[in-house]
Amino acid sequence: MKKTIIIEYTPRNQRSRTKRILETLKSHISNNEIETIDLAQNLPPLFDNHSLGAYYKRNYGGEILSSQEEESMQKFDYYVEKILQADTIIIAYPMFNFSMPAAVKAFFDGMLQKGKTWDINESGYIGLLNNKRMVLVTSSGGDYSQGTPMESMDLSTPMIKQYASFVGIKYLHIIAAQGLANSEKEEEIIAKTENTAAEIASIISN
Repeated sequence: MKKTIIIEYTPRNQRSRTKRILETLKSHISNNEIETIDLAQNLPPLFDNHSLGAYYKRNYGGEILSSQEEESMQKFDYYVEKILQADTIIIAYPMFNFSMPAAVKAFFDGMLQKGKTWDINESGYIGLLNNKRMVLVTSSGGDYSQGTPMESMDLSTPMIKQYASFVGIKYLHIIAAQGLANSEKEEEIIAKTENTAAEIASIISN
């Protein structure tokens, strides 16, 4: 059976439009073992003096870590292993101030590990996750879609595209509910986005 890992940051819980769309997506996925990591409940670590030094020592230098250094990398490695075990990676979060929330950025900082999700050789960078699929589920009050006056203010989507490309993911699906500040069109926008979620769920399930 295939495996789907969901990396979720929806701290508004049931009031979250992102979570509502995510739940629709989940409900339509079949033939997959689904595991969820809630970053709002389990905040990812930031690199500090100890963990960053340990990361370079191990992943760049190939050196054996001390028990204290291994402990400093433990949570980073936990997230990486979950990603490596998955066939599909779903990232779900609302846009915060034109970009992804800090917790999501911290997750990616720890997940992009040399020798595990990417590497480098004489030809340049190579992604190591080329057998995986990624789905972004996101929502925003403003409409930053292609061709709109606010398109250039969306720093979140280009970053996700870059991350996916860098680690070698060939299939990236984006489910974005935008313009939700317009209360008159909110339900229409969400319903349309949920239809897209159901379509992408069928791809994940096959």
